[in-house]
Amino acid sequence: MVNAKSGPIGLTSVQIGQYDRSSFSQKTIWRTILTGAAELGVRGKRTRERLVVSGFSLSIKNGVASVSLDDILRYSEVKKGAFYYYFETKEQFIKACFEECYLKPVSDAFAEFEKNEANSTEDILHFFTTFTSKVKEKMDARLGEHAVELEDVFSNIAYMSRQDNFMAGHFLEFHEKQREFVESCLVRMRDRGEVADGVDCAEMASMMCCCREGALTMSSRGMDMDFETVMAGFMRHFVQLLAGPR
Repeated sequence: MVNAKSGPIGLTSVQIGQYDRSSFSQKTIWRTILTGAAELGVRGKRTRERLVVSGFSLSIKNGVASVSLDDILRYSEVKKGAFYYYFETKEQFIKACFEECYLKPVSDAFAEFEKNEANSTEDILHFFTTFTSKVKEKMDARLGEHAVELEDVFSNIAYMSRQDNFMAGHFLEFHEKQREFVESCLVRMRDRGEVADGVDCAEMASMMCCCREGALTMSSRGMDMDFETVMAGFMRHFVQLLAGPR
């Protein structure tokens, strides 16, 4: 009896030899194997993407604390076995959802502003009032337009920042990046004589960023206020402070 070892795609070594001598070459067999593997890889990426996008959208709509794994599986139409192929726990999954669907859009949007240095209070105001919409554009590109509302996103981010060191760390890290971005602009303005010498640019940048976050929080909670109008009012006040005492 011939010892026929199992080969690629379930063929035995004898069968592969037969194909080599007939219409199929070994090159054709390996091309078939690689094509099949590529197709499986694409399907796998689609499954993971569906899980992440569905999980993030559902968590934002219903609240992170209220969403169960069963909810996520029903919403994404993914089997439990497939879920555990990609993620070990629900907590790991939620972290991946927020990293990919929220933190990456935030990082990408901020990088666009960093490319063009802010050089005036008008530039700072533009950053303050348009950054959020830039983030939303990038989230919509990943999730689909109107998949989530920013007010719900901010509400869940605030909740997670209180409950989760990972999200709290991100919040503090981004606040510092934002503050440094504004401070660098104020320093350049001071070097040009547009900011009084006695002004502490670091402290002023912190105050500006805190005002933005406060106004954004109040706006996201449905308070009767226009975020851009409020920020414009804040900036007029800061312009006076930057000019120093008269």
